[in-house]
Amino acid sequence: MNHQDVNLNPTEFLTAVVENLDGLFFAETREQSKRLFNEIMHGETMPFMLIQLGEAGEIKCDVSLDASKYVGKLNFSNFRKALAMMLMSINQRLKAESDLAILSSRDGDLLFNIPGIVKTADTVNMMVCGMRQNSPGVATVRLLFIDPDAYKQQAE
Repeated sequence: MNHQDVNLNPTEFLTAVVENLDGLFFAETREQSKRLFNEIMHGETMPFMLIQLGEAGEIKCDVSLDASKYVGKLNFSNFRKALAMMLMSINQRLKAESDLAILSSRDGDLLFNIPGIVKTADTVNMMVCGMRQNSPGVATVRLLFIDPDAYKQQAE
């Protein structure tokens, strides 16, 4: 399957991502979810979901985490708070059928610019998700913490 032969519907894709992230990090036991968090926190890419495309084949998706822009010490609880906020923001957009704020790079990477924002007394952290096509039929759903200051500057 050539990756140009398939055109994923962003709404359907993002709905599947939200459902699977919710299942992995909130419906599973805390022990299982924490184990997965520890793996992706340490740079592992973990199996995530399989998208069936009928006669066009399937896309195997892994999940990864880029916490390099996280301000402070990222632990499982803080990760889940940010993830929950991002999932809530995405769900609100999906239900309202609003623009999904998709950004794309020259390499074909997609970024859903729908952040989950977590504020503490002295920090703000923002999580977004994106997708990278690794090869035909293989993609990575990327959870990324972004620099809130840079985000604020771009919005102005």
